Amino acid sequence: MTSPGAINVTMTKRGHLARRLAVFTALTLLLTPSAAAAVGPYDLLASTSPGRTNAVKLAGQTVSGSIYVFTSPNTSDITRVRFWLDNPQMTGAPRQTESLKPYDFAGTNSDANLTARPFDTRTVADGQHTISAAVDLSSGTTEVIQGTFTVANAGPPPAAFADQIHLAWTGSSATTLTVVWRTLDTTVPSVVEYRKAGDASWQSASGVLRTSGTQGTLHEVTLGSLTPSTAYEYHVRSSASEWSGISSARTGPVPGPADFEFVYVADTGLIGRADGLATGTQQVRDEIAKDNPLLVLGGADYVSFDTDTRYGTLEKTIDAWFNQMQPVASRSVFMPTYGNHETVLGEGFTNWAARFPTPDGWNGRRNYSFDVGDAGSSRSCTRPCSATARTTPRTRRSAVSSPRSSSATASSS
Repeated sequence: MTSPGAINVTMTKRGHLARRLAVFTALTLLLTPSAAAAVGPYDLLASTSPGRTNAVKLAGQTVSGSIYVFTSPNTSDITRVRFWLDNPQMTGAPRQTESLKPYDFAGTNSDANLTARPFDTRTVADGQHTISAAVDLSSGTTEVIQGTFTVANAGPPPAAFADQIHLAWTGSSATTLTVVWRTLDTTVPSVVEYRKAGDASWQSASGVLRTSGTQGTLHEVTLGSLTPSTAYEYHVRSSASEWSGISSARTGPVPGPADFEFVYVADTGLIGRADGLATGTQQVRDEIAKDNPLLVLGGADYVSFDTDTRYGTLEKTIDAWFNQMQPVASRSVFMPTYGNHETVLGEGFTNWAARFPTPDGWNGRRNYSFDVGDAGSSRSCTRPCSATARTTPRTRRSAVSSPRSSSATASSS
């Protein structure tokens, strides 16, 4: 018996058209309709001035540098506005909550004019992004508004920021979470604050710098002694005195029969390819973010650098991929497989492995395994690369493939 989000289907497609059909089928079967946003008078506006002058609708705009995003109009029945970035389901803690007008996405200054604080678009990857806002009204209803816009920056991000946030398991999937992120300032401490969802007080964990080819440095912190099957919130150090926005994450079940959901995704490419081979990538990423699985299994061949050199170097291309996938990988554990692109076509197994923490495994971490509940996954890289998993009848599995994936498999009890 199946339910929305868990499907009994096995698909193996070959060829360009067949791959696109596999995507369509997987998306149609996997995803459940989300509740429709309420229709009302509110909108998201953007200005290039902290005074919010000459504002335009955010949706459809191409922006760069610092912008000022806010809701309008400021009707008297608004009790608060909650904002999320690249989280269209608005799950977990909001990025910003405003209880007094004006309601600004990045917060409001305390000066006499109540000017808006800037949202520096250089802290996110170039490409499309979505801001969502929940406008809570005194009647007890909530109106949801969203604006999808394109970021196009030529220069690097500012020094005081954290990006490429992603999760992994290097130890027990039930009691640990490993957090990795990047800062351009190499003196930023490797510190994560975390708490169970709903708790008021934070706990702190420290880690180490992770050697890689990125500009700046990667940080790696493993959170231990966590409670199985539990939702947590966390944020990471972005400078000596600042934190990133709050992200949500979950631990896996204890060993033994358990239900959980995972998604398989492969051959993503980078959004905005001129040849059209990644036209579905943003949709797939956003649908995975909506589904919010416990685990994402990466099926390799992530950027196809041999045919997409927009970012100049492989390391910068990898940077762009991690920022592209952050809406997923900062909330769902991402465990990779390495394919022919990474191991044969010169796209750098060592470059990618430096970004992804995994169990030690063998053959230089080209092969490793981990367990979730009583399901074990063996992630292997040969030529061709492959990944296998064994599951019990009670383990729920779901999958979605990217526009360039060759197959998608899913099963459930």
